[in-house]
Amino acid sequence: MLKTSLKAFQLSSSIFINNVPRFSTSCILTSTKKQNEKHLKRGTRFFDKDESDIPIFQYIEDKPEKKQRLYMWGNTEFGQLGQQGFLEPKGRKNIISQMHKPFRISFGEYEEIREVSCGYGFTVFSTQDSKHRVYGTGFNQDGQIGFHTRKGGKPLEIIIQPANIEIPFPKEVKILKVSCGRAHTLLLGSNGRVLTLGNNAYGQAGRKIVENEDYKRNNIINEIELEENIVDIVAGQDHSLLISDKGQVFSCGWGADGQTGLGHYNNQETFALVEGDIKNEKIVKVACRADNVLALNDKGELFGWGNSEYGQFREITEEQQINLPTHLPFDIGRIKDVASGGTVCLALNEDGHVYVWGYGILGKGPNLRTAFKPEMIPATLFGTNTFSPEVRVVGLFAGMDHQAALNSAGDLYIWGKNRNKCLGLGDQGDQNFPMKVCVGGKVEKVSLGVDHSAVIATAWT
Repeated sequence: MLKTSLKAFQLSSSIFINNVPRFSTSCILTSTKKQNEKHLKRGTRFFDKDESDIPIFQYIEDKPEKKQRLYMWGNTEFGQLGQQGFLEPKGRKNIISQMHKPFRISFGEYEEIREVSCGYGFTVFSTQDSKHRVYGTGFNQDGQIGFHTRKGGKPLEIIIQPANIEIPFPKEVKILKVSCGRAHTLLLGSNGRVLTLGNNAYGQAGRKIVENEDYKRNNIINEIELEENIVDIVAGQDHSLLISDKGQVFSCGWGADGQTGLGHYNNQETFALVEGDIKNEKIVKVACRADNVLALNDKGELFGWGNSEYGQFREITEEQQINLPTHLPFDIGRIKDVASGGTVCLALNEDGHVYVWGYGILGKGPNLRTAFKPEMIPATLFGTNTFSPEVRVVGLFAGMDHQAALNSAGDLYIWGKNRNKCLGLGDQGDQNFPMKVCVGGKVEKVSLGVDHSAVIATAWT
């Protein structure tokens, strides 16, 4: 027989909050004075039948699960995923140059991410923080994620984890939106003002073009001088587009394919009003990943301009470029959302149906590579079925060669070229049909780059 006295035991790592113990890992054992005097026998129940006098403890998590999550995948070579351990692994681990599935990025555990945008080998984030409002990671040869230096003052051309970008807005101004092009970045403040940084070789940053400008060594963050209140920003490959609260569109930058929509094919170094068929229209969205532009008005009508080499505007013209906004008379109903990639265009109507046209992997299988008119992708490929008849697509997104759709259940479906595993579907090749991406949460915001992707999600409840 073993004689013992069991006293309250608690881990040294525990702390008390309002008389409630908080634990890192284990539990606590307690006993009453009467029970302490008992002998413990093998097979004997420790507590008496009357357990009303036993203290009840509430367990509190040491770190409650964070609701918001940041997932990224694809090419990691330039640090665009912002996960330092991929390129500087500890111990004998190998360098990870491609992440083939959604990876929960550490940066998202410490910052409340407001927006994310994938550029060409770099990523920019805006946060809820009033002090450090913008971060950038990845390729920085043109200062597209700010001016950062190593010891000795030499500029950093590659940053492998998110670094704060100092911006000239007052502290009370929040960064509501970010948009990244090939080598430039646009930032939209809550004051309706726009900042640009990075490459300006074609005027895409909205300032005077300086021949042979050294973008690596300058620290220019340009504030756009416009009287209008800006509500949305879009960075194309080498041009920029703004939407005002009146629904007007302004553009600047590279115009060789007519993507500025200003009626010429020259470079534009200051923002100018875009007219054509959208004059007197209230534009609510503009989409452009490369040099083909789609615009949507408040009546659900579609307009387009820019590159048409892949048949994006073949329905209305044989020309390969359009330098003025032109109405696209597609008979697909009232349109709610649009997206434009390198060679593929997408539209979503009010019934939740997704339409695609252009050239490449359109999403209807390997046999459909070219479509001059919108082709509908079956709704069943986006999660609508007998068990979930109410599920509808609510948003469209386009990278350079891959596309995605977000449904009302928070599921992301993706298809296209799997360049550097940017689809997040594993080690498989290109995807001809939309396939669900396994993200550990309800997806809310999406950005697709050239060969990497990012989403902001919330934990399932």
